[in-house]
Amino acid sequence: MTVARMLKRVAVVVIAGWLALGVAGPTVSQPVPETAPAPTLEPVTTERLHPALRLDRIAEVIAAEAAAQAAEGVPPDRNLLQAVRTEVTPGRIEALTRAALDRALATSQSPAIAPAIRFLETPLGQRYVTLQLSARRAMVDASGRAAALAGFEAAAAGGDARIGQIRRLIAAGDMVEPTVASSMGASLAFMRGLVESGAATLSEKEVLALVWAEAPALQAENQGWIKALLFLALGPLSDAEVERLIREAQTPASRRLDALVQTAFDAAMTQIMRDTGRAVGVVSRLQSL
Repeated sequence: MTVARMLKRVAVVVIAGWLALGVAGPTVSQPVPETAPAPTLEPVTTERLHPALRLDRIAEVIAAEAAAQAAEGVPPDRNLLQAVRTEVTPGRIEALTRAALDRALATSQSPAIAPAIRFLETPLGQRYVTLQLSARRAMVDASGRAAALAGFEAAAAGGDARIGQIRRLIAAGDMVEPTVASSMGASLAFMRGLVESGAATLSEKEVLALVWAEAPALQAENQGWIKALLFLALGPLSDAEVERLIREAQTPASRRLDALVQTAFDAAMTQIMRDTGRAVGVVSRLQSL
């Protein structure tokens, strides 16, 4: 497989480490609804974040998504698939993300995100986290993703009011651009690891050009993936519950939480994908001897 073709597969191996769980929003400040938990000044630790966000379950899903995506090439690149299975593991994702969260919480105003954590700890918050994880598991393979997207498109064509709520939640959570940036960052890290292994002789300028060339495809793929995911995840929720998620997405605490967790996942996946690129490169060089 050529470097360009391999990059096309890697570009979608990690679609999203952290998709805003209805708790991130734009820069415009909005009032917290009366039904939201009262703000608190208590510090937030990783021990509290871990169960609220289900970091262990998120890590499991990301690893499954990466392995499935790597296997979907025609034909699959065996070196890439083996490297992903070895390097992109739930244990590594969870450990590196947790370490990054520890560092971030040690240097940030962690009490500022406490109201968002309190929301995630409510029955609705935990139900939404669980539903989103279930939806991601259902969409691990290509057929699951296609079915979910077809369901969204059919509902949109039929004028389903839930589609409008989904679009509002995506906008409120600013869900598309961060996932595209994460995918591009993972692709860039992979390419740098491949170059470091000696399997590819590319300059940094050439690496950047290859990664940026994938940006339009990543934008389209991420938009479709997020719409399909939310269509599945929000299905069991009432309209009132979805409206609550949209309102929560607009609070300053939720914006801070999402930025913190997104940064932690990006740090973890950057290291993991760089290691994956090196692993693919090493095996490729050995096979060429």
